[in-house]
Amino acid sequence: MLCASSKKLNFTEAPPAKDAKEFATKSIDKAGAFFSETNEKYQISTKTGEAAETAKAGIMSLWGRAKTLVAKKPDAAASTASEENKE
Repeated sequence: MLCASSKKLNFTEAPPAKDAKEFATKSIDKAGAFFSETNEKYQISTKTGEAAETAKAGIMSLWGRAKTLVAKKPDAAASTASEENKE
């Protein structure tokens, strides 16, 4: 701080923590600010939400196809079994 004032520069660094509790609080605040800034910069929440919706639609489509295939198989098996019983 003295060096910056002698060179007539702005000193914006926060003073060090006085105890462990203050250090933990400052660390949490810094981490929260970092994640918030990163999220705004790269739009992580928006992109993950869109990816989740796309994945959900894909899974629902796959589930619908699987249900259709499963529904068709028992009918085919039942008709084959009834034909075998006739003979």
